[in-house]
Amino acid sequence: MNKNIAIKLDGQKIYKEGLEDLKTQICDSPTLGINQISTSPTLGIIQVGDNPASTKYVTLKIKDIEYIGAKSVLKKLPSSHTTEQIIEAVNDFNNDKNIDAYIVQLPLPDHIDTELVLNSIDPKKDADGLHPINVMGLIDTKTSTPIACTPLGIIQLLKCYNIETDGANVVIVGRGATVGRPLSLLLSNSEYNSTVTLAHSHTKDLQELCKNADILVAATGYPGLINKDFIKVGATVISTGVTYIDGKLCADTTDDVAEVAGYLTPNPGGVGPMTRLCLLKNLITIANK
Repeated sequence: MNKNIAIKLDGQKIYKEGLEDLKTQICDSPTLGINQISTSPTLGIIQVGDNPASTKYVTLKIKDIEYIGAKSVLKKLPSSHTTEQIIEAVNDFNNDKNIDAYIVQLPLPDHIDTELVLNSIDPKKDADGLHPINVMGLIDTKTSTPIACTPLGIIQLLKCYNIETDGANVVIVGRGATVGRPLSLLLSNSEYNSTVTLAHSHTKDLQELCKNADILVAATGYPGLINKDFIKVGATVISTGVTYIDGKLCADTTDDVAEVAGYLTPNPGGVGPMTRLCLLKNLITIANK
């Protein structure tokens, strides 16, 4: 008897096609950006410390930016910096007219008040879409605030594979500020009309809850938490949580999920490239304004 093999939601393929589209947009719109010296959209990046995963992501983002013809400004700060010192750097970018938009690379060191740092970002320059004003804007489909990159990437991935969200029962495991919370607001608004359950470490009967999901999003950072026994036959599974153990990337989902799911994101190669693509889209949208 042949085992089911889930259809791969190939974020890498969509990302490559999207990069070419963005490159064309910039080439065809030489007045993009607020920088009067150089008309290329400019993204600022604040990185605190030398977390290997963060360094890898920042390197990839800068490579993407250069490829499409945009520019980047990287400000690296030591891990010993205080919350107040990081906020000073944030305010520098808030006031820098040569920076169209910027991000603070997460996660920040444990001693930093991440919420306070994110709250200090100018919402209009918030390329990650994580400022509270922008997150709350996800409730109203008529707003034009920047949308959090990973949730936006997940939505676009679902759209590309014609996976219906209207009326779908969606379970998101993980209530983090970058994925779980903003994605729950986005999917439950009147544009996508999903019925969303936001689960977490205190959720009772998690396995049974997940087995009722038409779309299951794993965003916990706990390796191997979700296995095939959590999956409804034919469900769409979005694996976005990752953890590095001894330098190896480990996903929230186990390999046997592919035996039950109808659609499944590879990890890596699923949500990650879509997040990077949506960061660039946010940059261009903000620069256009």
